[in-house]
Amino acid sequence: MRLITLFITTIFLSINSFSQVIKPEEAPGLVGKTVTVCGKIFDGRFLDNSKTSPTLLNMGATFPKQPITIVIPLAVRKQFGYKPEEVLLNKHICVTGKITKYQKSVQIVIDDRKQLRIL
Repeated sequence: MRLITLFITTIFLSINSFSQVIKPEEAPGLVGKTVTVCGKIFDGRFLDNSKTSPTLLNMGATFPKQPITIVIPLAVRKQFGYKPEEVLLNKHICVTGKITKYQKSVQIVIDDRKQLRIL
């Protein structure tokens, strides 16, 4: 009986560890949730002159109408080996992470290159 309970608990935890897959336009309604968002990158910028030098990728539409922005901190950008704002332009990608709000926009800040994959 203990083995069956352990097995069921393991399955339940495994299922719940998978994130929900959403479209970019669904992101604003899911702030605080960890999801996988898949969509096209319409534009991007490397803010090399700012304090934290992030790369911003706008998914779903161009700035300022993008439903979600993917934020790549400088330390993570170095893991790519290419310029994400150039290489990922017009590509369909999926990004997994927690949706947060920044001013009036929503974003996912990635901690690791593995959170992003090109379709």
